Amino acid sequence: MWGDLHRRPSPATGTSPVHLISRRAQVRSPANLSAGASPEVASIRPQIIPARWGANWLGARRTVPTHPLAPGLCVALVVDAAHGYRFVTQGVLERWGKRFQELLPTAVENLARSTPRIPWKRLGHGPRLRMVCESFDGYDASRLLLREQIQALRQEVEGRLVVAVPGRDFLVALGDADRSVVEDVAQMVREVYRATRYRISPRLFTLAGDELVPYALVPNKSRLQH
Repeated sequence: MWGDLHRRPSPATGTSPVHLISRRAQVRSPANLSAGASPEVASIRPQIIPARWGANWLGARRTVPTHPLAPGLCVALVVDAAHGYRFVTQGVLERWGKRFQELLPTAVENLARSTPRIPWKRLGHGPRLRMVCESFDGYDASRLLLREQIQALRQEVEGRLVVAVPGRDFLVALGDADRSVVEDVAQMVREVYRATRYRISPRLFTLAGDELVPYALVPNKSRLQH
């Protein structure tokens, strides 16, 4: 049923902040779950996981229903397995007699249950604190959906919370108290976005209440004057 899903290896490249954000290790390759071969939803409900992707990438997969989360960001549903996962297509939803919105809360609950604590790597401290999640299980960017854990980061960073998901296997969080740190991370995020196979967004985001919105990095007037 699952086909030949495999992990894509790539060596680690070092321990500098840019390498910690951009290095790639073994990650999963996606495919679609076909309606004809799909099991009953009750039997695999615990395996349904939300997958966060860039709207442009998923837009090309017209059979995969999605839900918009922020400009350029959307979420799809996948069925997880030991060595890979499959996208839940519209045909599969129809066979199950389910709507996307019915299964999305279940998918987020499953992800939260499998991630009691996001495995952050912390770089720096105070206003220079950056946190990077790279577990390479295919769901690092999806963990931005874990609202309670993400909201809790507001207590750890200085300034407004800023997050980024340049690729499927990268989640970055920091505060905006130190502008130079935000600028450096913004550049790293753009580099990761260009380099990664499974792109999501080159933009930074912040929280407006519970809503994810684009973060505006205002031009530095002192630099412009020089």
